[in-house]
Amino acid sequence: MNFLVHAWLSYPNRDLTWGNLYADAFKGSSFKILSDEKAKGVAFHRQIDSLTDEHAIVKEIIQSIRPIAGKMAPIYVDVAFDYWLHKHLENSESDITQLIDFVHEVLQSDVPEKGKMTRMLPFLLSEQWLTRYGTYDGISAAMNGLNYRMSMKYDVNKVLEALLSHDGLMAQRSSEMFEYLKNQLTLH
Repeated sequence: MNFLVHAWLSYPNRDLTWGNLYADAFKGSSFKILSDEKAKGVAFHRQIDSLTDEHAIVKEIIQSIRPIAGKMAPIYVDVAFDYWLHKHLENSESDITQLIDFVHEVLQSDVPEKGKMTRMLPFLLSEQWLTRYGTYDGISAAMNGLNYRMSMKYDVNKVLEALLSHDGLMAQRSSEMFEYLKNQLTLH
C-alpha cells in the first residue's frame, strides 16, 4: 500500500503513524532504537506490506495489469489503492482532508536525517500529492514520476485505463481489502 492507506490504518496514533510512514528508512532491526510506539509503527508497516502482498485481491489486480505494466505492476497498484481509499473515504463518514492534514503534521514532526521519505517530503507537501491521489491526474503524475525515477517506459495511460476501466469493481474490491486489513492487523 502507499502513503494514505498506511496512514489510515494507523490513524489517529501519531507515533505509530510516524513509524508506519518512515518505515522504509529503517533496514533490518535498526528501528529498535526508536521509541516503543514508533518502533511498533515500523513493524506495523511491515505487517501491512506482508498481508497485502499475499492477499488474493491484490494478486488479482496486479495480474490484471502485468501484461502492460511489467514489474511495475505492484507499485502501480499501490498508488491506485491510495486513489481508491480516497473514493472509499469520500463515500463514508470519514474525512479525507482531516487524514491528509494529520499525515502532513506527522511527517513534519520529526524528520529522519536520511531515507526515501525524507527526500520526497518537500515535494509531497508542496505538490499536495496526498490530495492529488484522489484524482486521475494525481495518480497519473505519481505513476509517471515513478517511471522517471526508475527509468521505466510503461504507458501509464494504458495502465490507468486498465485499472480504472472497471472502477466500480476495483473500488468494491479495494474496499473489501481495506476492511480485511482493518480486521487482520494487530498492534502487538
